[in-house]
Amino acid sequence: MSESDPHQPNASAELEVETTNPAKRLHTIISLAQTQNTGVAALEAWAVTFGIDPGAANENPHEVVDKLRLMNGEVENLRRLMQKTHFSNDLYDAALANVLKLLSVTNLSAGWNSFVGSVSAENLLALRWCSEAVESEVGLTHAELQNLLDAINAFKEDVQSANLPGPIREFVLHQIELMILGIHQYPIIGRRAAREAVRRAASEVLDSDDNVASATPSRYKEKIAKLWTVILASVEGGEKMVKAITGVAEAVPKLIAAVSGGSQAS
Repeated sequence: MSESDPHQPNASAELEVETTNPAKRLHTIISLAQTQNTGVAALEAWAVTFGIDPGAANENPHEVVDKLRLMNGEVENLRRLMQKTHFSNDLYDAALANVLKLLSVTNLSAGWNSFVGSVSAENLLALRWCSEAVESEVGLTHAELQNLLDAINAFKEDVQSANLPGPIREFVLHQIELMILGIHQYPIIGRRAAREAVRRAASEVLDSDDNVASATPSRYKEKIAKLWTVILASVEGGEKMVKAITGVAEAVPKLIAAVSGGSQAS
């Protein structure tokens, strides 16, 4: 099977230096949303903004709603960060209040034209200003995210085509789905997406039957470990953050046994 190597981004990605924080992410997404067709429902406008098929969103809007709730959380996160600065809240509170109006999930069937004007050019400028006032983290570029997603999807195809026992197949595929979820959430919540994804992954491993983890073929365990390592190293900034945030190396020995190909922990 031919698959992308997440360690090898394309040449253009290597030239990019991406920094991110809640204000930058909100500004990027809202600016894109404001380019959507004003003649459609808000649900469809957000679906297109998030790269979700509008037809699928109309049948089941939960994915759009989940992403809007994540964005609401980032607004509150940004407000907390700004309160730690020396700047007066009257410089940004009105802008954040208008952003929350735009992100409303109460009536997604209403026309997008009734929402799109909630955030003015001045509000977007305030978001840009906030992005300079709060600390940024080194982020993943779009190309790096896509390369990583391509590698994970290639691995998923490999697992789906393999003749694996049902419980093992389910275990590996669920680890993969958690990786994909983390990548899809990254443009909204940044490196927190990796933290939350790996926490869920660790919980799934702890809840799994010991025989499933130990019987999973080594090449799949090694691939899972490699991809989680890339996600964490890229998003969290290295081994220090992996240990500090997840506690995998010391607190969850069973996870080590399940995803590193090592010996089964007692």
